[in-house]
Amino acid sequence: MNVRSPRYGIARAPAVCRACGAPTPVFALVLPAGHEVLEDGDWTPQSVCAVLFYVGRISEPVRRRLAALAPDYRAPAADAGEDAHWTNHCERCALPASEEELHGEADGAFVPMSPAQAEAIELVVVPEPIEADAAGYGVDPPGIARLVG
Repeated sequence: MNVRSPRYGIARAPAVCRACGAPTPVFALVLPAGHEVLEDGDWTPQSVCAVLFYVGRISEPVRRRLAALAPDYRAPAADAGEDAHWTNHCERCALPASEEELHGEADGAFVPMSPAQAEAIELVVVPEPIEADAAGYGVDPPGIARLVG
């Protein structure tokens, strides 16, 4: 695991499925300022919030919480390989969404470029610890910090 925090959030944002064109919610894990990142074998506190993406492993209590609150954000299959990650799926057609489109592009669901887009993101704060492996780490994304305080 390379990130940890005593609490976290589950963000929900509106998106449109690139396959079927239906509106669908997408989800991401958000860590508040003060979370820690494993750097060169040491846990280092971070002064800003972060949105995780390309998430590989997640601690079991978080997995259970995601299953209840974000059922279309799914763990990779057991045989999916080392680079597999949690992925959002369309609630209508079940095809996966691109992490790059959601987190890496301007106007992506978790890269709001306007106040209206930022206001459309909802967050459930979970007062429980999280540990995860994340290859993607969006530092202090616009509009997200207001959600986690």
